[in-house]
Amino acid sequence: MKPTIALVARTVTRSPELLSLAQSRFAAAHIKVAPREADFLDGQELAHFLRPASGAIIGREVISAAVLQQCPNLKAIAMYGVGTDNIDFLACQKNGVQVLESPGVNADAAAEFTLGLMISLCRNICLTNAAMRQGQWQKNGGTQLSGKTVAIIGVGAIGQRVARHLDLMGCHLLLVDLRDVTDFAHQLTHAQQISLEQALATADIVSLHMPLNSTTRGYLSAERLAIMAPQSWLINAARGELVDLSAAKKRLQSNELAGLGVDVYPNEPHFDQELVQLPQVVATPHIAGNAREAVHAAGSAAISKLAEFLQL
Repeated sequence: MKPTIALVARTVTRSPELLSLAQSRFAAAHIKVAPREADFLDGQELAHFLRPASGAIIGREVISAAVLQQCPNLKAIAMYGVGTDNIDFLACQKNGVQVLESPGVNADAAAEFTLGLMISLCRNICLTNAAMRQGQWQKNGGTQLSGKTVAIIGVGAIGQRVARHLDLMGCHLLLVDLRDVTDFAHQLTHAQQISLEQALATADIVSLHMPLNSTTRGYLSAERLAIMAPQSWLINAARGELVDLSAAKKRLQSNELAGLGVDVYPNEPHFDQELVQLPQVVATPHIAGNAREAVHAAGSAAISKLAEFLQL
C-alpha cells in the first residue's frame, strides 16, 4: 500500500512550483494537500488531516502530544522554515516521530530584511514616504546606519550574516549569546562579545536573532527595555513572543525609545494596530524569510529531507 504524505505548510500548498516538486519527489506515495483556503490547521482538524500520513510537511502548525496520539502512522515531519517552537519534541520522541529541520535555509533573506528595517528606521524611509503620500514634503534624511553601535542578540546563522554585513559598514558590533562566540568576533573588524545588560545600555540599535523557547519567551521584558537608551532602535524579525510589545509601545509613546522595526507578533496574524500606526514604527507581516528564493529553498529542503528519510 502506498504511504501517505500530508502537505500542510501553507506556503508549500499555495506554490504551484513546490507542489509540482512534491508530486515529483513523492510519486510513489499518495499526496494529501491541505485546502488552499485553509490558513491554519490546529487541534482536532490538524490531527484528522495527519491521521493517515506517514510523513508531513508543516509550517507553524502546533504539533502537540494530543495531535501525535491520533496519528499512529506518522514517522516524520519536515519543517518548512527554521522555527521549531511549535513542536513538542519530547512528544515526538515518545511517539517515534522524527523532526526534520533545515537550519539556516532562509538566513540570507532574513539577514538582508533585518538590514532593511534598520536602514528604513535610520533614514526615515517609511516616515517620509508616508508623508509624501499625504502630499507633504518633509526633507528629513535621518542618520546613517554606517558606524552605529549594533547589538546582535543571538549569534546563529542569521545573526552572523547580519553582523558580517554591518561589519562592512563600519559598525561596532556587540555580540550577545549563551555560547562563546569570541572566535567569530575575531573574524570581524569591530566586534566583541559582552553581556546583555551592557549591550542594551550601549547600543544604538538592538537586533534580535534568537529562537523562541521556554527560556527566551518574554526575553526583552519591560525591565530590560528600560535599560535601552531613549535614542536607540529595536529590531525584531525573529519571534514576536521574545518582546513585551505592550511595554515597547509605552516607551515609544513616551519617547523613551526612538523606534521599532517589527516583522513578528505574539499572536499572528493578529497585531496591535495602535502600535503599528505609531510614526516611529516600521511594521511588516512576517515576511523576513519570505523572499521568493528563500521560499523555494525552504520548501525544496523540506521535501528533499522527507523523501530521503522515508526512502521515497
